[in-house]
Amino acid sequence: MMQGISGCTRSSSSPSRVEFIGDGKYRGDGGMELEALWRGFPGVWKEIRGCPGRFTARGKRMRSTEVQALVEASGIKEAKIWRVEKSGKDPMDVVVFKTGGGVITYRKSANDKEVLVLVHTLNTESGLLRKLLDLRRENVIMENREHHSQRARVLTIILSFLPSDARSDRASSITRNIWNAIDR
Repeated sequence: MMQGISGCTRSSSSPSRVEFIGDGKYRGDGGMELEALWRGFPGVWKEIRGCPGRFTARGKRMRSTEVQALVEASGIKEAKIWRVEKSGKDPMDVVVFKTGGGVITYRKSANDKEVLVLVHTLNTESGLLRKLLDLRRENVIMENREHHSQRARVLTIILSFLPSDARSDRASSITRNIWNAIDR
């Protein structure tokens, strides 16, 4: 099940050519909104081992901060947040940035469901699309055309043809090549 959370909507402005820099390993695999979130919380993001282009937020304060607050604190004016639920899994809030990349926030219950722990993952364009494909939630991209770029939809289709292990190995370079071809 997927539903929009009110209070945050996405603008239809065209993508910017400002690229994601982050830690330098995935330069160009995302846009200005992803870079704003990276810079808005310096020293917080740590790469997830074995997950190229995916970073988790460190720190106790981050575990209690809603994703909408992270986005707003980074100066991102408008973003659409989807609540994604899958049977037997923790619910997730997914933000896909128009300029590339996004955030997946896992909503975990602790202490017999009395305490909510939020686990934020910042994702490059390729990291986000790979994860959504692995979760079989690519519909967040494909069914919401007004909130995502044509590039994200093209990449989702291309990556869906690759086996999961090949997606991890090749997704970032494929993403940068598609960005360069479409943005010319």
